[in-house]
Amino acid sequence: MRESGGAARQAGQNCRREHPDTLRSAYNLAIGLRAMGENQAARELDEDTLARRRVLGEDHPDTLDSANNLTIGLRALGEAGR
Repeated sequence: MRESGGAARQAGQNCRREHPDTLRSAYNLAIGLRAMGENQAARELDEDTLARRRVLGEDHPDTLDSANNLTIGLRALGEAGR
């Protein structure tokens, strides 16, 4: 987990936080964290990524992808629909 979080922080430092490549990396990292059972860490990253992607607009495909990813994470934590 530390290596993954460090990679995300490094990516954020090297590239603007709202840059599409940074957001795509964070999105993919959250998927990987969830696959490893790190559901809470994935949720936190999903929430942060979604908040940053909203600058693209609520209906932008990347924003919608991030919202979907967060929903999947909430479901994995048993929190969907709350």
